[in-house]
Amino acid sequence: MQCNLGFWPALREEYPSTLAQRCGVNKTANILDKRPKILQPDAKGLLQQVYLSATKSAALQAYDQFINRYDAKYPAAWECLVKDQEGLFTFYEFLDGPP
Repeated sequence: MQCNLGFWPALREEYPSTLAQRCGVNKTANILDKRPKILQPDAKGLLQQVYLSATKSAALQAYDQFINRYDAKYPAAWECLVKDQEGLFTFYEFLDGPP
């Protein structure tokens, strides 16, 4: 589901240093939709680790695990995840203070 497609380009034009964060819940739903239902629980748990980790390092480790486990067998799910990699970890920039 894509809404407000012009919002981010307009925001970047007016405020180029603005950081964007992708919604982990929506990203998870989009990725799981590209896998068979019977195999979704394992992938869901790993994806939740990406956006529920206490540190960016732990989040990146969960991200890498997902990529390594599913890239060859489910390329559509892998592609859905990697296309927004930059926006998946923005939140962690604020844990240590502003960028």
